[in-house]
Amino acid sequence: MDYKNLKVYTDKMKEIADECVQRAIKGQHNGRYLLDIDSMSQEFGMKSIDQTLLMDMLSEREEVEVPCFYCGEIQFIIKPEYLNEETKDNLFVPTPQEVKIQLAKHFLWLNDEYGGVQADFRNMFFDNYDFNGLELNSAIFSGSKLINCSFHDTQMCFAECIGTSFEGCYMEKATAEEADFTDAEFIKCDMQNGVYTHSNFANAKFLKTNVTNMDFLNSCIVDVQWIDTDISKANMKNVSSFLLEWEEEPVATIKQEI
Repeated sequence: MDYKNLKVYTDKMKEIADECVQRAIKGQHNGRYLLDIDSMSQEFGMKSIDQTLLMDMLSEREEVEVPCFYCGEIQFIIKPEYLNEETKDNLFVPTPQEVKIQLAKHFLWLNDEYGGVQADFRNMFFDNYDFNGLELNSAIFSGSKLINCSFHDTQMCFAECIGTSFEGCYMEKATAEEADFTDAEFIKCDMQNGVYTHSNFANAKFLKTNVTNMDFLNSCIVDVQWIDTDISKANMKNVSSFLLEWEEEPVATIKQEI
């Protein structure tokens, strides 16, 4: 049997998906774009759009990251190769509400609850944000810059912070075991009493940063720059200065709770 109505509907959904992506690329701002679903429904003469189907279709597109759907809007994250020239030279500045929503969804994701989405804060700019005591395990901050932010007693195990810049951040008693800080920089930060067991600090830079009683146990410190940073009171037991050697070590017995 030839389901003509079904074909008409799927063709219309393909057309909508294509239009969504094109608008996201053309209208992007700082690598982001918000699209209202209801307005698209009206524009294409549809009573409603199957949001689940549309999200599945968009997740297969090469131009955008898996978009986030919230309150009738889809948030697109444009992939690097499709960013405009202006965006490439600037970091996205999220609104407090956007950060709040991501944190709430990340909490759900960590607990395997419906609606949960892993926090993705890559290539963003944060100034004076309070992340104290939050569970940011497996959160992504790669390529971002954080100035005067607070991470006191924050959980960041398995976090991805590749190329991240922390400047003037208060990070006392933070726990970031099995995290990736490759190429990261810590400038005038307070990281005392932090736990960073078996984390990767390859090519990282510490400038005038307090690492008193900071635990680097089994971490990789290949080519780390310690500039005006006293590591004499930090736990450097079993650290490795050779990346290949460190990668071949048995994985630490830390459970990734996601």
